[in-house]
Amino acid sequence: MKNFPHCSIKKTDAERCYIEATICDEVMLCPCCCYFLDKRNTVITEDIVDAIEELPKKISTIKIPLLPTPANMAYFNYLGIETIIYNLFRTSNKKQIKNLSQGDTYLKVYYKKDPLFTLPIIMIEIIFMKFLNEKAYDELWKTLKSEVLFFTGSVGDIEHVYLDSIEDLIKVLHVPLLIGQPEFKLEGPLMKHKLNENDIFQLNYIHSISVTKLNMSEIINNNKLTLFEEQRESIQKEMEEKYRNDKDVIEVIDAIFGNPREDESDELPF
Repeated sequence: MKNFPHCSIKKTDAERCYIEATICDEVMLCPCCCYFLDKRNTVITEDIVDAIEELPKKISTIKIPLLPTPANMAYFNYLGIETIIYNLFRTSNKKQIKNLSQGDTYLKVYYKKDPLFTLPIIMIEIIFMKFLNEKAYDELWKTLKSEVLFFTGSVGDIEHVYLDSIEDLIKVLHVPLLIGQPEFKLEGPLMKHKLNENDIFQLNYIHSISVTKLNMSEIINNNKLTLFEEQRESIQKEMEEKYRNDKDVIEVIDAIFGNPREDESDELPF
């Protein structure tokens, strides 16, 4: 019998394996996928909480619902979400919000069901690990009532959250999962309102977005905002794989039944 070296596995190490788990297409209909996603989000949240030196007594959040109306369908993708966030902080009065680059800020993107709509709402949530002062609050509220309302069909809201314990902060950082949501497909209202295959892939990848730290200095001072490059790369690989698989299927069918186009001839059969 071989003597294997001693291996010590901590609970956190075991939990991290969930980050690398492969999930299926029908994510929100699969209890196993939901379990892995929730575990992955929990591990990331715990890492954020563990890095905090002192728990703030009060923080501020901005919640923006992106309503699934015909006018908003153009923003139901990564670029649309990035556009909304970019315009939220795009202002000529940067002096009023420059303090937002001091202190950590996090982004949550998730689905929320509303009985008024067949499709779920995309919720965009910004979490400031500090309390917004009056000037920053007024400037952001003005933007919500103008720029953001134009893009989303909703004003959104700014809330102040009091934290009595770490558990309160964990609740704020928690990314809810919309259990029971079927896979988005390019048919029905999504096809009617001219979403393309890439948009559909992106809608199905919204579930993969965990709570993410934002570089506020970059967001406020730059003319372009890119937040979801990792997801875009994954989608590109999946689309290429799907194209190769579809092509292989077509070649197999042609090999079995023959390609009618090859049998075409200008000569008449009589």
